[in-house]
Amino acid sequence: MSGPGGKAGGGKARGRRGDLTSGPILPTLIAFSVSTLLSSLLQTFNQSISLIWIGRLLGESALAATTNGNTVMSLLFTVLTGFSMATMIRIGFHFGAGNERAARRTFGCGIGWALGVSMVLAAAGVVFTPRLLHLLGTPPAAHDQAVHYLRVLFLTLPLTGLSSTVAMASRGAGDSRSSLYGTVVTLVTSVVLNPLLILGAGPLPRFGLPGAALASGLANLAGICVMGVVIWRPGAPLRIPAYALRWFLPSRTELAYLLRNGMPISLHLLLAVGAQLVMIGLVNREGLNFTAAFGVSMQIWNYMQSPSFAISAGLTAMASQAIGAGDHARVGEITRTGMMVNTSVAAVLAMTILVLIRPILALFFGHGSPAIPIGVHMQSICIWGFVLSGLMSAMTAVLRAYGVQLANVAVNLVSVYFARLAFYFLTYPLLGADALWWSFLFGTAVSVVLIRIVFVRGGWTRLGDEARQPASITAG
Repeated sequence: MSGPGGKAGGGKARGRRGDLTSGPILPTLIAFSVSTLLSSLLQTFNQSISLIWIGRLLGESALAATTNGNTVMSLLFTVLTGFSMATMIRIGFHFGAGNERAARRTFGCGIGWALGVSMVLAAAGVVFTPRLLHLLGTPPAAHDQAVHYLRVLFLTLPLTGLSSTVAMASRGAGDSRSSLYGTVVTLVTSVVLNPLLILGAGPLPRFGLPGAALASGLANLAGICVMGVVIWRPGAPLRIPAYALRWFLPSRTELAYLLRNGMPISLHLLLAVGAQLVMIGLVNREGLNFTAAFGVSMQIWNYMQSPSFAISAGLTAMASQAIGAGDHARVGEITRTGMMVNTSVAAVLAMTILVLIRPILALFFGHGSPAIPIGVHMQSICIWGFVLSGLMSAMTAVLRAYGVQLANVAVNLVSVYFARLAFYFLTYPLLGADALWWSFLFGTAVSVVLIRIVFVRGGWTRLGDEARQPASITAG
């Protein structure tokens, strides 16, 4: 592999708590990723439980409404995720260089910025909810429920954004457990509140579908409180002292970095979610059962992607600390290990899901639902795209740590919006609805080829050295 490489440098972070710059690559990656994986799986499990309650208590139309609402929400959440990931990378640079004070300054800036942006997005979302659902072509039977559900989700967006930023920031400092603790509390709270708020109990009124969105927001609040207690414990690497509360107001230097790197990451993720929105719109044209099957399939794919997400987050955190320590040779080893692990895990999961797909779908819909055979066929084609994307995710994670953001955006734009949509429209007269599923697989294959071309260009060592310069300066 001719990607990142160079002479190993002396990392200032070596031997400290949260140090990811030393030790064997594979055990370090696995140990770091396990907590992140458990967090991701629990988050997805939480969403699945909510969908099961919605499907069993409120029916297919409510599931279709949830699918459209969650997709719109994902579009805005990716904006916050981009800044959260930039915060994680910046903290990794500082931590790798041994500058915990600067890491805390970045953490404060990330929190303040996330809250401000999420509040603006939430307000705009509440106003434009009907218009967004109209653009999606939401089925009439699901439209009214989707409006109420999505508006409640928008109101809870600041909590979701804050949770994401805190979790990402702690990973940049080599701590993947804090987010796990918060996720466990979030899951337990959601499991308890979902049926209570959907159906009503005692003094609680029957909220119906919006109750599921309210339960999600309250569960996130509980998780944030737990993560806050862990991160603010005495001696924690990201604890901001009382005299430095002004750090929550974004400084020009830190905010400039978050904008320069966070906006391209957000754009990259927005393109992916935007493609999902396009996909939802095309699926909606096939009817309610296709939409419901696609919504549940997305939940299954979330499980499929959870290990990849966890490993990629570990790769970015490890690579950013290694870059901060000036150890580019270690970054190359991290990349090769990540590609191997990501692809192997995805292949095993794909085969397991295909064996169990029918009973899994029956869990959501009940036996005999017309959406089940649609979902089975859909999975048999689409799921292999996630095996291919394991390779892409590993390379993208490392490029992201080096600040190579716009190349990732270009690859996503070409593969998803040109290759995938061109394949769909050219083959739809021949394949019908199957053109949707095959276009997904084709677009993923194109993205893997393109990101590989970007990666082997090399030259990322220079960018890494430029990126780590501010890490050696103590933030004021």
